[in-house]
Amino acid sequence: MALGAAAAEPRSLADMARQALERSPAVRAAQSGVDRSRRGRSEARAHGYPRLEAGTAFTRGDGPVYAFAALLDQRDFGPGNFNVATLNRPGYLSNFKSYLRAGVPLFTGFELSAGRRAAGLALTQSESQARGVRQEIRRRVLEAGLAALHGRALARAVSERIDASEKEVASAQRLRSRGLVLGSDYYAAEAVLSGLRAWRVQADKMAQAAEESLGVLLGDNAPVPVRGALRVGGPGLPSTETLVAHAREHRADLTAARLDAEMARVMVDKERASLFPAVDAMAEAQTNTEDFSSNPSQRLLMLRAQWALGDPTYGARRGKAQAGARAAEERRDALDEQARVEILQSVRAHEGARDALAFLDATVEQATRSLEAFRPLYQEGRQSILEVLRAEDALARAQAARLDALHQLHVTRARALAAAGALDEGAITALSASLEN
Repeated sequence: MALGAAAAEPRSLADMARQALERSPAVRAAQSGVDRSRRGRSEARAHGYPRLEAGTAFTRGDGPVYAFAALLDQRDFGPGNFNVATLNRPGYLSNFKSYLRAGVPLFTGFELSAGRRAAGLALTQSESQARGVRQEIRRRVLEAGLAALHGRALARAVSERIDASEKEVASAQRLRSRGLVLGSDYYAAEAVLSGLRAWRVQADKMAQAAEESLGVLLGDNAPVPVRGALRVGGPGLPSTETLVAHAREHRADLTAARLDAEMARVMVDKERASLFPAVDAMAEAQTNTEDFSSNPSQRLLMLRAQWALGDPTYGARRGKAQAGARAAEERRDALDEQARVEILQSVRAHEGARDALAFLDATVEQATRSLEAFRPLYQEGRQSILEVLRAEDALARAQAARLDALHQLHVTRARALAAAGALDEGAITALSASLEN
């Protein structure tokens, strides 16, 4: 796996994010959800269109009423059919009935308009969720890429300290064989060196895991190395209030909660309007025949109004809709608070990493000076090898702390933008460029 990662061409985070979006099953699933909601909106609109039905049926019976009506429909009723014996026992009669019926709703108690509003809100919600999925993919790519850069940089920094320490320990081993170095100091120095080696292994594995994660996100079979390095700077963050305002308009879960609240209010209005009558119109053309020797037709026009009077479920339905609306509004408010907390935490963590870098730069500088001061003293026999290795370890830890702050500087910026629903293609392109320039 490591050889595959070394052989692969490093790529920018912006390029990897675009590829991950193009092949992501989650993005395709979200787009299918948008298509489904779009079809649902078309279906809701179509409910108000005229409806055309056609049908045919064959019946055969000897019931007096059935036979009397069938003969009338077939226009085959004659004087002989008034015979009492015939009326009572008409015998079996066959009838082929065909019809063409057109109907159109004229007024549905606002049910159709409520359905269209709900379907439109559902489509907007699906589109927002699809944007949220795309942002989540970008965030995963960005965080994995930053972890890879962090792990590789940490491994290089620790390797430099290991290389220098190995030379110093080798020199101490020669001196120890001549009795010029205490065994306790030598073994303690070896322990420090062993700790540095273990640290490098962990850093390598952290980077490898991140690069393998990128490979999964990109649909590749091998780890993908990242082009660039952790650097100070990058695009600035908007103010906290600007981010919060953006989240309320563009963050996927907040948008979904707001639309849920609107749909819940639509349901309340729908239940209130259910007391209105439903009015529709219908026209039908019908034919009836026994043997198709003739096929007489008849026509029917109807205008119908229906009231749901005395519906025992009305009060419960209306109360349920109102409770659903209140719950949706509370969920929206709770998510709004959560988004604000996430933004505040990310912004303050970003500011902490940014402000700490100056102190960490000074820490690295002082640790470097300390190591440079210990080396000649050790070579002159005035300091123990243990103190030199401790200075090497202190420099490694100072460099690691600075790298941690650089990593947090970029990660917390990305998380703040993601919490605000603002981690779009432009944002990740700017973040990627700041790592490469």
